[in-house]
Amino acid sequence: MEEPNRKITDAEKSGLPLNNKEAAPADPPAPAESLPAGMPPAGTPPAGTPPAGTPDAGTPDAGEGEPSAPPEAPAGGEAPFDDGCIAAFPADLTREEYIDFNVVVSQTTGLLRFRKGQMILFGVLGAMSLCMIILDIVTLGSLDPVLVLLILFLVAAAGILFFGIPRYVRSTAAKAYDQSILNGYSYYGEIRAYPDRVEKQGKNTVVIPFAQNAAYIENERMMILLSPGTPSIVLPARCMTPAAAEGIRRAVLPGIPAPRQKLAARLIPLAQAPLSPPEQAAEEEEEIERLAVDVEYTKEEFVKIVTDTSRRAFTKMLPLYCGMSLLAGLMFGLMNGPVIGALSFLLIIGLLYALNIGPARGRASRSFAMMPEGANHLRISFSDQGLTVRSERPGESMRLVWKAVERAVEQPDCVEFYTATTFLRIPKRCIPALEELKTLVDAHVRPKKPKR
Repeated sequence: MEEPNRKITDAEKSGLPLNNKEAAPADPPAPAESLPAGMPPAGTPPAGTPPAGTPDAGTPDAGEGEPSAPPEAPAGGEAPFDDGCIAAFPADLTREEYIDFNVVVSQTTGLLRFRKGQMILFGVLGAMSLCMIILDIVTLGSLDPVLVLLILFLVAAAGILFFGIPRYVRSTAAKAYDQSILNGYSYYGEIRAYPDRVEKQGKNTVVIPFAQNAAYIENERMMILLSPGTPSIVLPARCMTPAAAEGIRRAVLPGIPAPRQKLAARLIPLAQAPLSPPEQAAEEEEEIERLAVDVEYTKEEFVKIVTDTSRRAFTKMLPLYCGMSLLAGLMFGLMNGPVIGALSFLLIIGLLYALNIGPARGRASRSFAMMPEGANHLRISFSDQGLTVRSERPGESMRLVWKAVERAVEQPDCVEFYTATTFLRIPKRCIPALEELKTLVDAHVRPKKPKR
């Protein structure tokens, strides 16, 4: 393990690794089917959103294996299954579909939501500034450097909005998907739609009840069901037959209120028959538990984890924030002097920090208060293959293979594990054998060589 108090610089979108849902996106809202629902932060957006929500993040809600697909429910006016199920069919998610899911969620509820309005605003301000520059040149024969800086600022902001943020969302989603596959997850599962809920059954079962603020998004490429604190369920057109799509609509449209429906376009089913199960993976080496840790997070620990996650996300975006703030500071400096310019730069950075960190603490406190019973209790099992995090709630788990763990850090009051997309924090008060854990980690996580 690395030395205590060593600072970690890699900021990841998912600070609630067990809530790093199928997205991950970057506001991470992250809605994300990638990780189990309702599990407290162990240190993912989740998006995102995340972020992260979250696309997920991104790790899957459906597990490995080959669940058999029952006959598809009849569409139209025919009778449903005996248990009230309206439609049942298999579905999975490819890497590109996962990325597309994160982009769609970001455009609906995340970072890209107001992009069109912002672009119109930037365009109007840019046109006004350009007209003022031309007017100055014609009437005064001079060029105002403040207006030039304003134009540069607007161009930079537009570039970030059009290219930077979408690229960030896609990159984060791709990393989350790759991470989940590396950890051995499968997105394949059986979808079952009922009048009051939709389920995805696999190794990890995800249930989205319509009554719990569920939302529904549909376009020509996919159907998406979202619910706070729960991994999303994503149904790509590739997996949908006409009967399956109609069955989902018959369940979802009457069950979810219209204000929580986002119907951009009607999905075009691309499947003529139910999806075939994936090929059986090679049998994994039997895992022998070497150490088990039971963790029950306190409210203070939960809030600190969420706050630290937001702080790391802010650090990751700091170069961008500094660039934009520097342009704004230069404009104010040219108009009012260097002192005002410097103060403006610091004020803007401070406001951005407060807007990122302050609301996170409030959201964390409210989330902890509304957590279902047992959601803040985890059991973490360590073996020679990796570590598995399980919630008391059935079907909710997260697996990290050692190959995916980039670093393990011992802090004064906790131990943290970092991957490319998430981190897991374990309070030391919950670890029964710290030296044994250190020995196990040192045997599988290689320390990074210091930079020269």
